[in-house]
Amino acid sequence: MDRYEMAVKLSEKMNVGVEEARNALEQTNWDLLEAAVLLEKNDREANRQKAEEKEMEKQKQDKANKGNVLETIGNFITTLVTKGNRNYLEVLRDGTVITKFSLTVSAIFTLIFPWLTVLLLVVGWLTGLRYRFRGEDINQKAQSQAADQEKEQAA
Repeated sequence: MDRYEMAVKLSEKMNVGVEEARNALEQTNWDLLEAAVLLEKNDREANRQKAEEKEMEKQKQDKANKGNVLETIGNFITTLVTKGNRNYLEVLRDGTVITKFSLTVSAIFTLIFPWLTVLLLVVGWLTGLRYRFRGEDINQKAQSQAADQEKEQAA
């Protein structure tokens, strides 16, 4: 069997290119069995490297996904705080605004002191205070209609 036939046969058996098979045969001094072992070893090494590369790529992708999730949460919180700072909870007595609190401050106060918040709201209602929401992001027409309905119910 000549060298070309040996390379073709090794190529078919090991499922590699003829050039790769010829190089393996040259490295093993044209010993067919040793060349097959060398190709198998090289194939395992290449597969291990590919697996390592895939694992590294997966880890990079996981880090990127975690970064995207944190970025999304951060953007949501930023938007929420910005809207909360543009809108207010107004406290009124006899139609005049006594004070107003940003919705962000109101929400934080409510989260930290829920029972105190409820107590202050109830005491305020009992003493004649009224509350309303105002701001850029609150529908003024819907708010006016709700206030009108409240006045009609109180009368």
